[in-house]
Amino acid sequence: MTDNVRDPLEALSDALVERVRRAQPLVARIEVEGRSMRSGTLWRKDVVVAAEQAFARVEEAKVVPGTNVIAFRLDGAPEPAPLAAGEPHPGALALAFGADAASVSVRLGVIHSVGPAWHSRAGGRIDRRIVLDMTMGGREEGGAVLDAGGNLLGISTLGPRRRVLVIPTTTVEGVLEPLLSTGRVERGWLGLALQPVLVPEAMQAEADKSRGLMIMGVAKDGPAASR
Repeated sequence: MTDNVRDPLEALSDALVERVRRAQPLVARIEVEGRSMRSGTLWRKDVVVAAEQAFARVEEAKVVPGTNVIAFRLDGAPEPAPLAAGEPHPGALALAFGADAASVSVRLGVIHSVGPAWHSRAGGRIDRRIVLDMTMGGREEGGAVLDAGGNLLGISTLGPRRRVLVIPTTTVEGVLEPLLSTGRVERGWLGLALQPVLVPEAMQAEADKSRGLMIMGVAKDGPAASR
């Protein structure tokens, strides 16, 4: 009797190839004069999002669709296929897409860890800390990251020591409208220089704290200066 059982590794490979084929329209190649090519994700038919740190002080770029968050408006791009937001789980497979000179690049890895919300060096709040167990080139940063089911986990970014992180879909959605309407996300600012200190032991019971903050300086004309 002929064995008709399909090799599971071959089936997995074919499934990944099909997943990549469907996701290719999400990948955008972003060209900035005088700089190397970068990657982005077609979020809406007229909006591409990318990792902000890859586009410091860039106001205009050429975006070629089909091939931290910054948003570029497009003119005449196709409507991307709607994707459900994925739920990251440690150990699950993940596909990270990026732009390539000819087409698209794809990285396959696993979700290394999923942690709580955290803040970037620039002060932005990222809803979850999603770490991928893979390497990535600088030009691929900002591409879409999908789970094995084809759901959108978010976009990639390079963290400390070039660790590959994911900016979750919820974070991108939360900052997109402010970025498109004003070009920035407003953050609270007091204008204070603060230093962590230990509360004197005799005062800890009254303060109900063992640590506090000491004001070391006040910015001139800042919000705190008028108080």
